[in-house]
Amino acid sequence: MKRLINGILIIVLMVTTFTLTSTFFIDTTSKEVSTAVVHQQLEKQVYKLVDTIQEIIPIQNDAAVETLIKRMEEDPEVSETIDKYAKQFVHDLAVAPDAITIDMNEEVQTLLLNYSNDLGDVMGDVINDKYKEVIIQEIVRRIDFNDYYKQGLGYVKDSMSPSQLSGVKLVNTVFENNETIRMMSLIVAVVTVVLMIIINIRKVWGFGTLGLGLILSGILHLIFKPIANPLIVRQISQLAGTLNYGVYTTFGLGFLIVGGLLMIVFLIFKPRFKS
Repeated sequence: MKRLINGILIIVLMVTTFTLTSTFFIDTTSKEVSTAVVHQQLEKQVYKLVDTIQEIIPIQNDAAVETLIKRMEEDPEVSETIDKYAKQFVHDLAVAPDAITIDMNEEVQTLLLNYSNDLGDVMGDVINDKYKEVIIQEIVRRIDFNDYYKQGLGYVKDSMSPSQLSGVKLVNTVFENNETIRMMSLIVAVVTVVLMIIINIRKVWGFGTLGLGLILSGILHLIFKPIANPLIVRQISQLAGTLNYGVYTTFGLGFLIVGGLLMIVFLIFKPRFKS
């Protein structure tokens, strides 16, 4: 009976530790993928803004445009704004269009106006700096970035199959409850470890049971990428090369090392309890 209980506890430990690791994977992956998409859309809107400026002042200054894009890519404030809306982007992909509540105009307009000088460089030296600033402010204030956001969202949605959209909805549900899942997994894992120790408290079997559970969990972590990655990429080809499985490798190796040490302790002290 005790062996059966220990077997169940090992399975529970494997599942909970793997789920715990997966919550970190979801955090990282959701941020990386959604940030890349939002960054791409923001870059498109900057080019549209430049096109609008060049319609008024028809001067081609590609070097100034590249400098502008590079400066924005390296700006921590821009990165922070992108991260902020990247989280919402995943949510908005999963909900109906009428449920989208976005209000980014003022924030993005203010952000772009910080680059008035760079935008002014796009115009060249045809007009003086004072008029450049007036023109830029007028153009930026006219742009409806909420509408551009929804257009970009619609474009991404239209490029996805029904099964991919279903996957996004599932990811969004998990993402929104990620902290709860993480906390519950951690609590169950700790309780499982405590039960393993209590059940086997009179013998050294607790070390062996816990060690075996962690070793099996480590193996599960390490084989996850080669098994899961082809299946995920087959469903959503756009994710090829963007998924970072490093967290599974890190946790997997950690569990293997700790589990191995516990097994060594078990094997060392086991003969003493037999005698």
